[in-house]
Amino acid sequence: MRLWALICASCPLLANASSAEFNSVKTLAELNQAIANAREKHEPVMLDFTATWCAPCKRMERTTFTDPAVRAVLAQFVLLRVDVTRNSMEDQALLQRFGAQGPPLMAFFDAQGHELKKCQLNGFTAAVEFKQHVDACRKR
Repeated sequence: MRLWALICASCPLLANASSAEFNSVKTLAELNQAIANAREKHEPVMLDFTATWCAPCKRMERTTFTDPAVRAVLAQFVLLRVDVTRNSMEDQALLQRFGAQGPPLMAFFDAQGHELKKCQLNGFTAAVEFKQHVDACRKR
């Protein structure tokens, strides 16, 4: 019983330390559907490209996406993630759609489903810069 109490007492701390919750998309069709669903709800979208072998992606997952200020701003978005670890044809098509060679890459869409091309981020971005970037993009 004491162990359970200790685990439950630390749950809020663990929740705060986790990164933002992303929904997985694997194909262009799934991406387009997810953006359409967000558009119907008038919600902006952030799309994150990652891979298990991507060291900068892992660093962003541990630092940028766990930052409380970043988590707060990302709570206003539908968060989508593409894992391109396998480098499948679908992965390549998604990367090509955004003119990317590989991760990390973050693409942004407004609440009307329009891609904000000037807001695209490539490479590792620290929490402070990431939040400032997202705030600026939201004002466009």
